[in-house]
Amino acid sequence: MKATDLQELLVDLTPRPVVAREGWSRTLGYLSAGWLTSLLGQTIQRKAGKGLGSGLGGAINWLGLSAAGLGLFSGFSYRDPAREPLGSDPNFIYAPADGKIIEIAHNIIEPKFLAGPAHCITIASHLLDVHVQRAPLAGQVRYIFCESSSTHERANYLGLVSTNSTKERRVLLAQKINPLKSFRLPGLLADVAPGSIWVGAGNQLEIAQKIGLAGFGQPTLLSLYLPAESSLDLVCKEGQHTQAGMTVLGRFNT
Repeated sequence: MKATDLQELLVDLTPRPVVAREGWSRTLGYLSAGWLTSLLGQTIQRKAGKGLGSGLGGAINWLGLSAAGLGLFSGFSYRDPAREPLGSDPNFIYAPADGKIIEIAHNIIEPKFLAGPAHCITIASHLLDVHVQRAPLAGQVRYIFCESSSTHERANYLGLVSTNSTKERRVLLAQKINPLKSFRLPGLLADVAPGSIWVGAGNQLEIAQKIGLAGFGQPTLLSLYLPAESSLDLVCKEGQHTQAGMTVLGRFNT
């Protein structure tokens, strides 16, 4: 982790952020199970004294502490720090997710929603990034599709139509699990889906409004498709670290 990443992480933790509602059951469940298991292990150790019983109690205690540690990690993963857009220009396009821009592709065909040439900005999020995702611009939700053909190919799609100008501009968000990242939780602990969508078709969204959450324990890829038109200026670059709702990726010139 770079120094800039650590600095942004500390900002997200100061003051202490709220935990997203989806994370409470998992976090409290792991913490409760860990505390009870650890208490059971310590009780067995005290009563067994030395020998096989003591070793069993120690193993149970270790298992409980591991579960409690997973609960703390869960709360950390589901943190929801306050975010405000940097700037007041309604034509700015903000990053929809925390992570690192790994690719900026130009003039590719996006058939699902844009139905034409597009720029595609792909952001890779790892387990230590904030999982809450935000709207890149103000607009109306016109398209939602959750693809579940297989475990490794599942994806969430969300299409927005910008309301900042008289011209209809469509953007698409596509979220998938990153198959190239090895730093993930074991399959029994991690979500099999890339994440959840909190908004519905027809909803009117404000800039940087919360729209969803990445899957627990899974590194994800979030691709933002923007129309390939002359009035769009991209100001981001590959390798840049982004913060959802704060990092400006581009601007529409109207």
